[in-house]
Amino acid sequence: MAPAGTGLCAREPTDWGLQIDKAASQEDLDVSSRASEPAPLPVGARRPRAHAAHTQRVLFAASGFTRSLHALRRAHALAARVYGGELCVLHVAAAAAGGRAGRMRDRAAGGNLLQRVRRFYRRRLDPPPPAERVLSRSGEFAKVVVEAARELGAALIVLPGTDRPSGAAVTQIAHAAGLPVLVAREAAFGGAIVAATDFADGGYRELRHATRLARSLRAELAFLHNVKPLVHASTSALGHCSCTVIEPPVEALEECRGRLQALARYLGARAETVVASRPCADDAILEAASAFGADLVVVGARRQPWLERVFGTALSARIVDRCERSVLVAPLGVDGDAQRAVRPHVNAWS
Repeated sequence: MAPAGTGLCAREPTDWGLQIDKAASQEDLDVSSRASEPAPLPVGARRPRAHAAHTQRVLFAASGFTRSLHALRRAHALAARVYGGELCVLHVAAAAAGGRAGRMRDRAAGGNLLQRVRRFYRRRLDPPPPAERVLSRSGEFAKVVVEAARELGAALIVLPGTDRPSGAAVTQIAHAAGLPVLVAREAAFGGAIVAATDFADGGYRELRHATRLARSLRAELAFLHNVKPLVHASTSALGHCSCTVIEPPVEALEECRGRLQALARYLGARAETVVASRPCADDAILEAASAFGADLVVVGARRQPWLERVFGTALSARIVDRCERSVLVAPLGVDGDAQRAVRPHVNAWS
């Protein structure tokens, strides 16, 4: 059961990556046909740039021979059902051994390894990917994945959760490639998608990615924003320290809920809106994912100033490390206009 007062409810278990297509109403299939005029922009939002319809590639990258068939099949399903494109598979081997002799041995073994990799994936995917879309390369994992994604023109990178990629590495790949990165873990919960936003990115890429997935996969969707309570610390004359937690007023919570609802209407998403108030945003996201029985959590990743990188980890990295569900990390501020965007007005409680 969901916690009281959150507006959340439990979902029947489904597999958002592999579920069978079901009949849907015309409203579900084409939200844009509801009105001839585009919806008005919410405060602080920017219209996305128009892109011509074309097939997009999904890159599945694993270090060695992956044991996660679920993640592989999920990437295959996403390529076919969401991105309407091709699945490319990247096998990343350890970096070449030092010295000329080591490099020569690696080159001699490279051909045999590539044949083994292609046989491995032919046996596990139906239909199997063409041989030219199964790659084997060696080197530092993050660097190799980013280079391959750029070379292939990928729209999504999928990493198997069984490889236990660190949150910092996932965030690094997302920023370097400028692409969303999905850490795919085996579905053991319901079929919902929870997308968290702090309203700081005018493009709302995390919400856009979540809406696209939910619409294509017929999944339940929830938009989440956390309003941190104010903590006032004081010290008495005797040296005793005390902390007072001041919860945000109802008006501030309702304002944030209204903004989430406006974004849902603008994006054409059937989304429940949740406004939490937790000192730690990590806890708010994980609690909402648990209440919804979510299979997927979508978070944005913003480039951190060097001081923040030294003294702490990004929220997206912490969610990847702590969450038991699949996590999609969407890079924020990856284009020029994002850097120039003015943060929308948010009251002091957010």
